[in-house]
Amino acid sequence: MQEPDLYRTILDQLPYGVCLVDRDLKVCFWSRTAQRMTGFSSDDVVGKRCVDDLLACADKDDVCLCDAGCPLVSTLEDGKERQAELLIRHKDGRKLSVHVRYSAIEDDGSFGEIRGVVQIFFDTVPRMMSGERFRESGDAELLDPLTSLPNRRYLEDELAVRLSELDRLGTPFGILFLRVEQLAEIRKTHSPEASDDVIGAVAKALVEHSRPMDALGRWSSDELFAIIRNVGRSGLLKAAERLRFLIKKTEVSLPQGSLKPGVSIGGAIARRGDNVETLLERADRMLSECQVGGKNRVRIEGR
Repeated sequence: MQEPDLYRTILDQLPYGVCLVDRDLKVCFWSRTAQRMTGFSSDDVVGKRCVDDLLACADKDDVCLCDAGCPLVSTLEDGKERQAELLIRHKDGRKLSVHVRYSAIEDDGSFGEIRGVVQIFFDTVPRMMSGERFRESGDAELLDPLTSLPNRRYLEDELAVRLSELDRLGTPFGILFLRVEQLAEIRKTHSPEASDDVIGAVAKALVEHSRPMDALGRWSSDELFAIIRNVGRSGLLKAAERLRFLIKKTEVSLPQGSLKPGVSIGGAIARRGDNVETLLERADRMLSECQVGGKNRVRIEGR
């Protein structure tokens, strides 16, 4: 296999969209995953200028970036890596929410002259947010029926993908275990159905107060789980504290009154060289430690 063909094959196998743009802003490569995500074929895109309104790139407020403020153009000018949350147009007309990374392609033979930009983009409205999409795709066995969130099996597979991405691209992420407090007492005092109502309400609050790009699911009978992307320890801690605070404000109506559920949250940042088991073990240890000190607390690995 010729070297360019080998590179093309590798890029086509990646689980995220890849687009290469030259200095004239013409698309010179459009990966198979990009085609699947957007509906636009390689023939639709390659050779076209990316600013010709094909994808209609816009910021999160749906303000078009083709005329001003385009991260791709900025990276082409200064060579700095950038990331952005964008809306792009699918071929069928709907809007896609994507996270995009921009990296300059330099020519080693001409003193680092920038030849173009590579864009890597991810769908930030993942399947774990939509039980209906799971059912439609035939993946209902990966869905928790109570919360309509992905189950442990799916989350373990998702973790493996994120760890592979971390090793290849350095994309940081952390994980959180969220243990819903007092479920045993609620079952005893109220009913098993009341316990289900509480964990369902906590799951709904978790979805409502998380970013679209983060993966959420139900880990066990009393634990939910979150994969928080593009954060270091301080960002993971802020996310966990915010979720703890907002979940505590959730009010659940029960036959014998209402209550505001609490959660204990333990988390860890993924490291290069981690596998699923080592990362889970560190986060689970943090959950155990934070529960030793009392309920409704957060503990993230590290200083």
